[in-house]
Amino acid sequence: MKELNLGCGRDYKEGCYNLDYCDRYKVDGILDLNDVNWGLESKKYEVVYALDVVEHLEDLINFMNNCHDIIKQGGKLIIKTPHKNSDNSWTDPTHKLHLTEYSLDYFCTGTALQIKYWFTDKIWKMTMKAIDRDYNIIFELEPIVDGCIEKV
Repeated sequence: MKELNLGCGRDYKEGCYNLDYCDRYKVDGILDLNDVNWGLESKKYEVVYALDVVEHLEDLINFMNNCHDIIKQGGKLIIKTPHKNSDNSWTDPTHKLHLTEYSLDYFCTGTALQIKYWFTDKIWKMTMKAIDRDYNIIFELEPIVDGCIEKV
């Protein structure tokens, strides 16, 4: 199984390709997730992890579009991020985004937000959404490949 761990930091995962913006900790490669084009092979990965990563980014739409491009059909993206109402969301000065359990509905089919806004044509299916005991939000999403969603 091809797995990718984006923004791995100290969470190096054996069996994954581990990327971070610098080599302060053990990594397999360097990638700035704020870059518009990541240059990774299209439709290669079955699982992509972004754990405690998206809150640090400049552009969530760019991140989601790049993930959509690199995940195989039937693959999944797993995101963990602090809820905007948790202390952790606001104590780290490098956090740029403060999200809720509804923040990724924008990208997902079957939600009111996804139908309303069209800044991307890369659509996802939300397969799991939860809040853990530390008030982190965990999302699991699958890309809809070549899906046809009616635009309003």
